[in-house]
Amino acid sequence: MQYLSGVLIKAVGIHREEAGRAFLMFAYLFLVIASLLIFKPVSTSLFLMNLGYEQLAWAYILVAAVSAVVVPLYTRFTSSARIVRLNLGSILVTVVSLLIIWVILKRGNEPDWFLYTFYVLVALVAVFLTTQFWLLANYVFDVREARRVFGFLGAGGIAGGITGGYL
Repeated sequence: MQYLSGVLIKAVGIHREEAGRAFLMFAYLFLVIASLLIFKPVSTSLFLMNLGYEQLAWAYILVAAVSAVVVPLYTRFTSSARIVRLNLGSILVTVVSLLIIWVILKRGNEPDWFLYTFYVLVALVAVFLTTQFWLLANYVFDVREARRVFGFLGAGGIAGGITGGYL
C-alpha cells in the first residue's frame, strides 16, 4: 500500500505531508458524486414514472422556490458554524433523510407529495454537499497546496461520476 501511495504521490505531484489529506478528500468527493449519480436518476425516474413529464416543470419550480428559502437560512447558519461540524452535520442529515425515504419506498404506493419531496431533496443535496466539499477543501489546503491537489480532487469527482453512473 505504501508503494502504491508513493507512486500516486509522484504521478500526481502532491507532497508527502499533504498526501493523507488529499486521499481522504479524494475519497470524500468520490463518494459524494457517486452517491448523487445514483440518487438523481432514481428520484427522477420515480417522479416521471408516477407523475409523468408534465409535472416536471412544477418540480423544477419547486426546487427553485425551496432553494430560495433554504439558501439564505443556510448561509446565515454557516457564518457561525465550524466548517467540519457543518459538513458532518449535513452528511448526517442527508443520510438520515435518505434512510427515511428508503423506508417509505419499501412500503410502496408513495403519495405525490413524497415524490416531489424526494426530487427536491436530491436536488438540494447535490448543491449543498458539493459546495460544502469545496468549502472544506479550501479550509484544509492552503493556496500552494491547492494548486497541486485540486486537480487530483477533481479526478475523485470524475471517478465518482463514472462509478455512480455505472452503478
